[in-house]
Amino acid sequence: MDINILVQRLQHGESFVAQNDEGTSYQVNRPPSALSINAARAIITLNTQVEQLSNALSNIQNQLNQLSSEHELLRNNSTTTATS
Repeated sequence: MDINILVQRLQHGESFVAQNDEGTSYQVNRPPSALSINAARAIITLNTQVEQLSNALSNIQNQLNQLSSEHELLRNNSTTTATS
């Protein structure tokens, strides 16, 4: 389930069409509870934190890749200098 749909349902409740025993359709409205509203807030906060951590991890991975490339270059240069 998309997190936005889940949060929307938790914050605003949900509505759907049901049928009674006679087959007549009627609309059911379920308003949000205080617990579901708080859960939506917690999910939004956690999702924001996960996105921030994911970005930080991506930045660290890029730095690691760059350092690895620089290390390889230095190692190759020192090997070339030592054999000369």
